[in-house]
Amino acid sequence: MSQNPRSITILGATGSIGQSTLDVLARHPEHFHLYAVSANTQVEKMEKICRQYRPKVAVMSDRASATRLRQVLKDEKGNESLGGEERGHHNARGAGVAIEEGGGGRAGGGRAPPCAGR
Repeated sequence: MSQNPRSITILGATGSIGQSTLDVLARHPEHFHLYAVSANTQVEKMEKICRQYRPKVAVMSDRASATRLRQVLKDEKGNESLGGEERGHHNARGAGVAIEEGGGGRAGGGRAPPCAGR
């Protein structure tokens, strides 16, 4: 891994744009670290993403899906799963990518979501 890999947040990680972005991350792990991901209801895809990339935050906009994701990832350490009402302002519609850089600059999907700033 490079000295300062960029932290990435992917909104809509289970969709086509999110999957394409994950492919780029897999090919360049020395440049990028997946910090947070979000999806709506596709728990199986999110489980695979969380186990492979180990993001710090996983957000499911559907509360029941978030509960299921927590259950399947209960053996994983270091993940925070949010869903339903507890996700608060973490919810976003559509797909996007935010790159968080050390100086607070943003590229890709514009402003990073609040969960990426933690």
